[in-house]
Amino acid sequence: RSIDIPNGVTSIGQNAFSNCGLTSITIPNSVTTIEEYAFESSNGLATVVSEINNPFEINENVFYNYERDIYSTVALIVPENKKSDYQHTGGWEKFQTIMEVGEEGVPGQVFVYDRVFYKLGENSTVSVTSGNDSYSGDIVIHSQASFNGYTYSVTSIEDNAFKDCYGLTSITIPNSVTSIGESAFYGCNLNSIVSEIEEPFEINENVFGLYYGDIFTTASLLVPAGTLSAYQTTEGWSQFNIIVESGQGGVVGQKFESGGLYYLIGENNTVSVTIGNILYSGDVVIPSQVAYNGVTYSVTGIGAFAFNYCSNLS
Repeated sequence: RSIDIPNGVTSIGQNAFSNCGLTSITIPNSVTTIEEYAFESSNGLATVVSEINNPFEINENVFYNYERDIYSTVALIVPENKKSDYQHTGGWEKFQTIMEVGEEGVPGQVFVYDRVFYKLGENSTVSVTSGNDSYSGDIVIHSQASFNGYTYSVTSIEDNAFKDCYGLTSITIPNSVTSIGESAFYGCNLNSIVSEIEEPFEINENVFGLYYGDIFTTASLLVPAGTLSAYQTTEGWSQFNIIVESGQGGVVGQKFESGGLYYLIGENNTVSVTIGNILYSGDVVIPSQVAYNGVTYSVTGIGAFAFNYCSNLS
């Protein structure tokens, strides 16, 4: 997650953000002290934005991390004409990549945009890369990603980019992507894959898969209108048993998620509530109708074990 500390805050205490799963942090100019281990073990950290105009010395353990070298992998963005000041101030000078606001990044640099990690390539392109966090929930990869005032085209997904992110429930892949690396989504217990790629290219058979179970019979692949046949005959994509075009609803036996509930499609545009990838908790309201992929279904049943072991259901 990204955190912007509001202006007016004057100090950041010891261990304030320790083990917080940060991906980026913005420190306002009003801050005058940062105590030890303030950002300790922020394994997913990709960018530190410091708005401090007159950098002061910080302890070398402010960004301490025993699992990775923060200073070689994280970009420090500083105010205009202040790079030299940071390069010669204790603690800050340890960052190998110090950029001024509005300065273009260099190939190989990693940043986060809308929860996804990207690596800068050549010619204003980026690839989706593996983050230091474990992705979960619904992730949308955009066709473009912005960083420090520049916009880049998203053209590829690297090997192992989302590997073993078991909590990832759905992924959207933009039409701008022209290559997907091996095991990119292996070990992800996906319910749905939304591919916006209009001309599907071959992918390795291990791009998707599970250590236990068969992702190709349980997950649905949603594709652009008019491309069903192309996906059914293209290596890698053709492994999916359930491939449906955008706006056409789903097929009998298909499972989908909506509003935090999981549904199983039945006959005659009906669905039943079914067991999901998570244990339901809190207050749950089952609606009379639910929409999916352009079609509205009537909720007519609650499946066996749908809420089994949901002890936190209130």
